Amino acid sequence: MYLLNSCWGCGEKLYIPTEFGDAINAAIDAVIGGPGGERALSAYYNRQLDTPAFSDNTIASVVEAVSKCPADDMPIIVAHHNLLPQRLPRLAPYTELVNSGALRSSLMELDRPVLYLHGHIHEEPVETLHAPGNAPLVIVSAPLITKGFNVIEIVFAPGSVPIVCNVLPYRFDGSGILRKFAQMKVPLTGKRRRGTFPIKNALYSKLIEKRTSYWSEISAFFPDTLQRPSDDELVQLLELLLAEGLVEIDNYELPYRAWIARAEV
Repeated sequence: MYLLNSCWGCGEKLYIPTEFGDAINAAIDAVIGGPGGERALSAYYNRQLDTPAFSDNTIASVVEAVSKCPADDMPIIVAHHNLLPQRLPRLAPYTELVNSGALRSSLMELDRPVLYLHGHIHEEPVETLHAPGNAPLVIVSAPLITKGFNVIEIVFAPGSVPIVCNVLPYRFDGSGILRKFAQMKVPLTGKRRRGTFPIKNALYSKLIEKRTSYWSEISAFFPDTLQRPSDDELVQLLELLLAEGLVEIDNYELPYRAWIARAEV
């Protein structure tokens, strides 16, 4: 996990040309020292520029560190600001990260899944970015703490490779009760396949044949006890097929015995 400072440069004062600086500064001091000075001071403070940015050294070091992570690690980056502009238009200068594109593009070029967690906008989007065919950069926004929180789960394949990111939102309802809402699943494999082997191919073939399969049917696909995978192995195979976009799983947020797998060519 990498904790980044995205507020480098925040609080920079509005530049005033030197030709006007002395007269304007004297006028500001006079207003702040007069009646209503506290309100004037607040207004002056708000004239400072909110210029969020990553330092060049931060971008270079985190990209290098992520590139050296083993394939069976899931890099997680945490910062305050989003890597993408928010939905609500903001006309004030420099309200978004001024160099988010540098970090965003560099992470996408690594062609490995990366999870980026942030706050700032608190609009709760889950967004994915990737170059065609590459592994995704998954961006998850945290809600206001008064509204709830997210639980993040990373599902790994049998070879310990991350294949799915599950986002489980917990939110307070209108009565103030904390509830778990429908989870979102984000495949992490991009267009790549995580290998093929007979038991996986056999399972996928049977799912295609049935199109819609309940767990009781899936567990009966392999009647030979010597060849039948365990429940844990079946779950891993289904999640691998899910990550590759070959199947959909209804009731995925429930225990696996409630799963319904759907597959079509």
